[in-house]
Amino acid sequence: MADNQTILTCVGVIIVGVIILIVMSFSSLEYAEYGLEYDKMWKTVGTTVFTAGIHMIGPMSSFIKYPSNAKTIEFSTADDSSHGLMECRTSDGLKVELEVTFNYELQQDCLFDLYMNFGDNYEGFIVNAAIDETSKVATNYTAYNFFVNRSDIGEVMAEYVKLRMKKDMGILTKFFKLKNVDLPDDFEDALQQTQVKKQDIEKAEAEKSKAIIQMQTNVTKAVENTKIILNEAYGTSNATTSASKSEVKTYNYTERNTIEGFKNLKTSANLDNEGLLNYIKAQIIQNYEGDNMVISIS
Repeated sequence: MADNQTILTCVGVIIVGVIILIVMSFSSLEYAEYGLEYDKMWKTVGTTVFTAGIHMIGPMSSFIKYPSNAKTIEFSTADDSSHGLMECRTSDGLKVELEVTFNYELQQDCLFDLYMNFGDNYEGFIVNAAIDETSKVATNYTAYNFFVNRSDIGEVMAEYVKLRMKKDMGILTKFFKLKNVDLPDDFEDALQQTQVKKQDIEKAEAEKSKAIIQMQTNVTKAVENTKIILNEAYGTSNATTSASKSEVKTYNYTERNTIEGFKNLKTSANLDNEGLLNYIKAQIIQNYEGDNMVISIS
């Protein structure tokens, strides 16, 4: 009887142990988590990448967890910022402080290589790579370039950071923004004064151009008015000349017809010159409509 009790106890212990081992063999990953299986006994990491859920990986294994969603790294003076302003040097040797924010997303098929190359502290390498690439780009530009072309420089920095993250770490950089540039105070004051002077010059040039355009417009109007006056004068002169020419032409035509008529009359009536003159005088007397006429008889 005692032996049976011992056997039952051993069986119970074994069953409980098996249950405990089975329970311990399961590990879970939360939503937005990846996991690599880490064997605590053999100190090895599996190449399989697990996603959210409950997985049976054995009692001596656990997960090395990674985020599957995008994470943000910020360099700023904000209280919740993960890092302070990023310090860089320009091509002319001045120190500038950059406010930068970017986010990254780990790629599932690159997690094993990421762990083998950088271990658990991969984010430290991400930060260092971002600082390194941003600083390299900064040395290609002057402080004045940062003052007037911040957005363009930010785009170049974004391309360099994205390429470095993808090439060295298999990480996708989805967003990068150079939000602000803090230049040395003396330099910034001098630049602002320069900008004010430049605006004054541009304003003066604009007023000068406006005055020139107005003057040219006035000259053009004067020339057009002169043309109109001359055209009107030429038109009046031509009209008068044409009328005079027409009257002369009509008079000449009438006189020619009259002379031609007298010639025909002289021939048809067989008149000599004196007879023709007497005929003309008789016609004048006959057609005269006045009250008084003086006739000389010789």
